[in-house]
Amino acid sequence: MSPSASSLLLLQLLSLVLMVVAMPTCQLRGNVVQEAHNLLRDMGGPLPVHCLQYNSVVSFPSSALPAGSGRPQCRRTLWVVYETLKGAGQVFEDNEVPVGEGGVSWDSQKLDNFQNLLYRLVEDGSCLSRVNGSEVLSSYFSNLTSVLQQQGSAGCGWLLLRRDLLLALRSGLQQHHLSCFS
Repeated sequence: MSPSASSLLLLQLLSLVLMVVAMPTCQLRGNVVQEAHNLLRDMGGPLPVHCLQYNSVVSFPSSALPAGSGRPQCRRTLWVVYETLKGAGQVFEDNEVPVGEGGVSWDSQKLDNFQNLLYRLVEDGSCLSRVNGSEVLSSYFSNLTSVLQQQGSAGCGWLLLRRDLLLALRSGLQQHHLSCFS
């Protein structure tokens, strides 16, 4: 190999290394995800017994959550948390949260703060989006929307969404907090 060819090869390798090093990582900020989780947790009480009848229709798909922990699962964990938040954001945009009798009794300031964090996380994590999302999560949000739109069950639908968001965020944070979230 001539000196100019080896120099060219070396320059190409170095430029590739620089591109990889300079490429921003795509992560969600763990402290913001934790804050969103805490706001959701503190927003209201446990799921009322009368809402349990909707569990067969709306239950967060455990198959969406990655099994195990460690670096190989990070990308999947971040994606599930992102897609869940994105789906919840769409639900908030498309449906009005019923407050009062037959609705929810959430702390309105905590709800506003949570929604602000939700939209911030969705914007920050847009690099995690896939062109074709999970069919399992799409089905979950479709079923949830059906419950939200039925007269008399909207309040339970919102409470189920809160429960399931807590599950998804807690799962991601507990299994992967130190290694996945920035």
